[in-house]
Amino acid sequence: MLYGGCRMTLSEREQVPLLTLENDTIRVGICAGKGAHLYEWTDKWTGTEFLYQDPKGPLHYDVGGWYELFPNAGKACLYNGISVPKHGDVQHRPWTYEIAVHTPERIVLRLQTESGVLPYRLEKTVEIRRDRPCLFISEKVTNIGTDPQPYLWGHHVTFGGSFVDEHCRIDLPSCRVYKRPEYNPAASRLIPEAAGTLRDMPGKDGGRIDMSQFPAVPCSEMVFIDQLGGHWYSVYNEKRQVGIGLCWDGGAFPYLWLWQENFAEKTSPFHGNVRGLALEPQRSNVPILEQAVAAGEAPFLQPGESAEAWLTAVIHTIESPIAGVTQEGELLR
Repeated sequence: MLYGGCRMTLSEREQVPLLTLENDTIRVGICAGKGAHLYEWTDKWTGTEFLYQDPKGPLHYDVGGWYELFPNAGKACLYNGISVPKHGDVQHRPWTYEIAVHTPERIVLRLQTESGVLPYRLEKTVEIRRDRPCLFISEKVTNIGTDPQPYLWGHHVTFGGSFVDEHCRIDLPSCRVYKRPEYNPAASRLIPEAAGTLRDMPGKDGGRIDMSQFPAVPCSEMVFIDQLGGHWYSVYNEKRQVGIGLCWDGGAFPYLWLWQENFAEKTSPFHGNVRGLALEPQRSNVPILEQAVAAGEAPFLQPGESAEAWLTAVIHTIESPIAGVTQEGELLR
């Protein structure tokens, strides 16, 4: 049923507020009270759910949908004697929210939290607009401490649901794709030192691997992307004839990580049951805060200093490879 305009509903799970933002084209679910976790992104016209649907739900997920990685992006580590969790802690922190605008033309949601491990405040604005299949995000992180502090920052955008299968194709601008030696899953199809382009990577069997197509066989892949000719991507399902594009602030997130899991990882918590595709804009290509600081690859903010960023996601039905995505959610051909 079409209603004409933007609307919002509030529900709760375990006393944590969940907000659903929707217009006539999209429905977005966000865990407003914990992690600001985007756990639903549905195209109403095709019934396609784009984000990975974690069996544990939006609060206690193992993989999750779309959430912030801050102030760490990879495995847990120690920094200056402080234990910094895997993927950082803001994804599990309490968040406050404010409904800044709620009209048929647009809804603007403002969210805020503070890290419990490093003195940072993170502010986030999420917006939908009437008749647009887009989600607009703007953010700011601020050092609220008295000393300079490092950080890593990224977006864990994991697709799954009814969207991800062997019919999914990734479009990227020109870039370099490579593996880091410490990220070499046993079920990877790539040689440990693999480097190349998205469509041409060296495989263990001596052949070449096209990573632009989601694999039809069980495998696990984790690769890193730099030298991007633009800061956007598109994932299009050729069978369902629907796709999603994302563009972002390349100054804030100059890198991109690609993770593909197709029922190959048998250890806990996956147990061979996970199919997902993550394309993650990132501040650094060194995933662990402690190592990034040592390598000079982690930015620092001075006391009171802030860093800002934006991202735009858009649903589309363009079958041919696209040439870009704009901040206003326009697709370039």
